[in-house]
Amino acid sequence: MARTFNTPTTTTVEPIVSIANILQYRMNLNKNQIILNYQKNQIPPDGLYLTLNYSGPDEAIASQATFDSSTQTEINEVVYSHNINIQIMSLSPDNSARIRKEEIPLALRSNYAKQIADKNLLGISWLPSDILDISYFDETAFLNRFSMNIVVYALHRLVVDSDSFDSFPVSIEEQNGITYPINTQVSPYIVGG
Repeated sequence: MARTFNTPTTTTVEPIVSIANILQYRMNLNKNQIILNYQKNQIPPDGLYLTLNYSGPDEAIASQATFDSSTQTEINEVVYSHNINIQIMSLSPDNSARIRKEEIPLALRSNYAKQIADKNLLGISWLPSDILDISYFDETAFLNRFSMNIVVYALHRLVVDSDSFDSFPVSIEEQNGITYPINTQVSPYIVGG
């Protein structure tokens, strides 16, 4: 039976959700102003809003598997580098996206962000990519739109109960098809000899 730490992603909180929570708190936004891609959300008709999405590829940078004999559990861990794209937008005449775009890297370097990262087994890159003005993508003068990328390192862990060597049957089969069970509880070494 598998045991995981809180969520199917096996980190405490999915990395992109942790970043969204940090930005929402530090930039004093409400939940309708933070949009995760691939979710059915309405774009606010006025005011500032942010969209976040995985911009991939996610790269595995370390992994290990260990066995804890005291609890009979197998611990599998992998560290992934997640690329997350953050876009900040506002509709004219509201220029808050242009004015507040620098708050994103400031929020991600705050003490609050460090506490959330430690709690959720994350590492947030020190510097985001350049902030790009991508307002021209929409071919309109009505949308202020800026984009940046960050890298988040996340430890994903899966802990499962594991059979030890002496808890499943072992046998040897000869070429003629005869099978001989092996008692794994008996030492194969001669005692005193």
